[in-house]
Amino acid sequence: MSFELPELYINPQFSWGPPEEEMKLADGVPFELYSKTDPLEALDWFTYKREEDETDSESDTDAAAANKHKVFKQVKDNARLNALRTQREKLVMFNPRNNGPRNAKVAPGKKSGKDNRNNNQRRNRRKVTELPNTYSASAMAVVQQVMKQTDMTKLRLNILPKVVELGLFGTPPIYNTGIEAATCTRPLALDESKYEEDYFLRGLTTDDPELRKIMGETQRYPLVVVTDEILSLLMVCTRSSYPWHIRVLNYNNIWILVKGEDSNIDKQWVSETAGHDNRPSEGAENRAERISSLGEESSRVYDCFARASCAKSFAQVKTNRSPFSRKQPRLYSYRRYIMYDGTPDRYDIVVRCEVDALMPRTNDRVRCFALLEQCVASEDSSWRREGLLKNAASFLPIEYAKNGCKIARWTALSLLSDAKLMKIGFVTCVEKMEKGQRVYDHSRHEVLTVQTYSPASLATQFGIDVSNMWAVVDHIMRPFIEGHSICPSILMKPGDKSELIVVEEEDDDDDESDEVDSEEDGDDGDDKDDE
Repeated sequence: MSFELPELYINPQFSWGPPEEEMKLADGVPFELYSKTDPLEALDWFTYKREEDETDSESDTDAAAANKHKVFKQVKDNARLNALRTQREKLVMFNPRNNGPRNAKVAPGKKSGKDNRNNNQRRNRRKVTELPNTYSASAMAVVQQVMKQTDMTKLRLNILPKVVELGLFGTPPIYNTGIEAATCTRPLALDESKYEEDYFLRGLTTDDPELRKIMGETQRYPLVVVTDEILSLLMVCTRSSYPWHIRVLNYNNIWILVKGEDSNIDKQWVSETAGHDNRPSEGAENRAERISSLGEESSRVYDCFARASCAKSFAQVKTNRSPFSRKQPRLYSYRRYIMYDGTPDRYDIVVRCEVDALMPRTNDRVRCFALLEQCVASEDSSWRREGLLKNAASFLPIEYAKNGCKIARWTALSLLSDAKLMKIGFVTCVEKMEKGQRVYDHSRHEVLTVQTYSPASLATQFGIDVSNMWAVVDHIMRPFIEGHSICPSILMKPGDKSELIVVEEEDDDDDESDEVDSEEDGDDGDDKDDE
C-alpha cells in the first residue's frame, strides 16, 4: 500500500490558523486563537481553582471537604508586603534634588532627619584641589596605549624573574644604631642644615657610566634599562593617585626609562591614599599644608633621615669605585632580572639598585625610610600623644591606610636591592609656642621612633603581591618590546584619571622653528608696510 500525503490546507488571503471546522474542542465548544498583538491578562490561579472545584462539586459540604485537603492556601499578609516595600525603598539612592520617587513622598509632608543629614553632608563636603599634570600633551599628540589601574590589579605572573648580580659599586656606610634610641618622650632632632639638594639627587639612567657600559654590549635579547626609583613606582602604580610621567627611549633593541624634569618621580607624598576628609588639598589656605609643600617637605625629610641613619665609618666590603663620587655614599647594586627565562618571550631588565647602609658585624643590607606625619595647624600631633605611645607595634598598619602607595613602594625598593631589613623612622614637625598657642615648624623635624621590618613579612602582612608587581611591569613594557608603542614616548599618570597613558613625545624644536618663522614673517610684513 503506497503512502499518500494529506491534502495541504491553504489559508485564504489575510487569514491564518487552522480551518474553521477545526476551531472546536472535542466536546464541540468553539475557541479562538491568540494573536501576538493580543495582551494576555493575569490569571489568579487560586481563585480560578477554587471556583472550579465549587462548580464541579454537587453540594457546598463536598466543596468545603475538598478544600481542606488542598496543599496551597491563599493567605493575605499585609505585614510582609509592607516590609518588602520598605526594604525596596531603602535600596533606592537618595536624590538631593527631591525629584525622585522616594523624595516625592517626603517633600509634601515632614522631611525625615536622616535625609536632611545626608543632604547637608554632601552640601558641606570638603573640597580637595588636586595637583596639575606633570606633562601636558597637545591635542595633536598620538595616544598609543591606555591602561586602567583597576585592570592591572588582577594581573599575576606565574614565574618570578631570575636574578643575576652584575656588580657592587660604591662605599657602603655602617648603619647608625644610635638613631633607634629616639622615643616620643625624648625625640631626636633631625639634622637638615648641612646638606644641599644636589647631594641627595639620584643619577639619571642615561648619566650612569655602568649602565652605559652594559648598553654598549651586544644584546641577544631585548633589554630594559631602569633605576630602582622608577621601577618601584611602576610596580605600585595601581595605588598611585598623584600625577607623574616617565620618558621611554629606544636604541636598537634597548628601551631606556628616564625621569624628566618636574616628573614627581622622586616625591615622597604625604597621605596620598587617605580618605577624602584627611587628604591634603592643593588649595589649602596654609601653604605648608598643601600637597606640593608636603611632598617637598617629606622628600627632604626622607633624604636627611637616610643620611642620619648612616654612621661616619664604612663597611669592609669589596666593591668597585662609585659611579657618583659627589653624591651621598651608598652601595649601588646592578642586577639583571630575566623575564620569561627559557622561552621565546624572554627579555631582560637591568636595574641599578641602592642600599643605604650595612648592619655592623653581619653586613646585612639595610634600606632606611622616613614617614612624615601630616601636621595640621588646627589639630594636635596624634603621633606624640596617642598613636606611638599606645599602639607602637600596630601603628604602621594604621598608617598604611593613608600612605599605602608609599609603603608599598618602599617594600618594592627593599626587595629589588635584596635588603634584609627595613628601617622606618616616624618623623614629625617640631612644636613651638607663639602667643600662647602651639604651632608647627615645618622647617625643623624630630624622629619619634624607628621600627625594623622584614620586606618579605611586611609584604605578606599588607597583602602586597610580588607576582602582581612584576606582572604590572610586564604589562607596561610588553607593548614597547612588541613594537606596538613607538619611542620616544611619554608614560604618564594623569592626576584626574585612574589610568596610565602612553603618548608619543612631541618635538619641541618644530614648535620653536614655527614660532621663529612666524616672527620672521611678521617682521617682513612690517618692513613692507614701512616701504
